[in-house]
Amino acid sequence: MLTTKVSVFLILLTSLTIVCSIGCKQGGCTDKAAINYSNTADKDDGSCLYCKTTIAKGDSFSVTMKDNNSVGGQYMVDVIKYTFTNYSTNYNSKRCGTDSCKTMLTIQNLVNWTTCFSYNIQYLSPALDTMHYHINIPPYQSVDLGVMVSNPTITSCGIPHAIIYLEGQFLYY
Repeated sequence: MLTTKVSVFLILLTSLTIVCSIGCKQGGCTDKAAINYSNTADKDDGSCLYCKTTIAKGDSFSVTMKDNNSVGGQYMVDVIKYTFTNYSTNYNSKRCGTDSCKTMLTIQNLVNWTTCFSYNIQYLSPALDTMHYHINIPPYQSVDLGVMVSNPTITSCGIPHAIIYLEGQFLYY
């Protein structure tokens, strides 16, 4: 009688194991493109997460430079405009990338002469010293000089993180 009960118990246990292995599926993310893909999941439970990148234009400010050469035809006129613009890049998960802040620089010629000039930009925080020579900008045109500062430790952009010292020399033709 004890042997019969043990045999019935083993048969029920085996049947339950077979039913569970056939009918019980492990839930998880089954999409290989997701950042939380599970190779052990055989049933998608709707938990898949995907990388999302947000690039946002932040604060910007402009500085103009006057020609203080009294001999030139542009004396005390704003001749060059520097525009600094921050862009933040943010990710919805650290697995997708590192949040960062970039400062871009655009220089605009404000006069009706092609302007050739040199300039030096010094950021005190974060430290950067940039020197450019003989940049030619046609009348009323702009030049985009791209990323001046890239700081991955700053997750929200704001102009206050850079203190800027500008100097320049001009030649018109």
